[in-house]
Amino acid sequence: MAARSRNSMGPRIRELRMECGLTLDELARRAGISASHLSRLERGQTAPSFKVAADIAREIGVKPSELATIQREQSDVDAALIDALIEMGLDMEIAQHICDRISTAARSALVAVLRPDVEIAS
Repeated sequence: MAARSRNSMGPRIRELRMECGLTLDELARRAGISASHLSRLERGQTAPSFKVAADIAREIGVKPSELATIQREQSDVDAALIDALIEMGLDMEIAQHICDRISTAARSALVAVLRPDVEIAS
């Protein structure tokens, strides 16, 4: 199985933030963190501490436990997508780069097409 992203929930946090109509600066301020830290979290460059994850979850209207579920589900989708891209002949670095650059919805859609045998949690 492919390597998993360090913080698979980051892109989903970004999507939930945008669904709530919050800017990066607004969510960061409300969660008590810097905008640059939130940006790194959303890009998957770092993972939040439990307290930061709980604060972010509160501000985007989900339970902290839901973020853990999002993390697990997104990691599974990411791993399946990366595996499928590698099976198509891409190297690991390029497969990871593609996965990191597309939305969670696009990741799930690609997995459904490339790996129809993989069940995706919804």
